This record gives sequence, structure tokens and C-alpha cells, in this order.
Amino acid sequence: MNLLATLESETKEELTESRRRGSRHLEVEVNETKRAAWEEEKEEKEKEEEEEEEEKEEEVCMSD
Repeated sequence: MNLLATLESETKEELTESRRRGSRHLEVEVNETKRAAWEEEKEEKEKEEEEEEEEKEEEVCMSD
């Protein structure tokens, strides 16, 4: 009986640790996805700002 209880305890600990690792893995994936989305959004904003600046420069050149 004692051996069975020990095995059950070890199995529960392994399962708990496995879940923790899995949870951490998912958390890392979510963070990487969020970072990628943030970087993509940042790049889009930078492109929009550059386009706006170019349009303003063209307007200034045309008004001269």
C-alpha cells in the first residue's frame, strides 16, 4: 500500500509539473503572438506617418 501511495503521489506531482510547463509554454506563445501583433501595428503606423509626411512635402512643393 505504501508503494502505491508513493507512486500516486509522484504521478500527481509529475502531472502538476507537466501542466505548469504546458501553461508556461502557452503563455510564451501568447506573449510572442501579442509582440508580433504589436510590432506589425507599429510598422503600419510608421508607414502611415511616412506617407503623410511625403504627402505634406508634395503639397508644399506644389504650392511653391
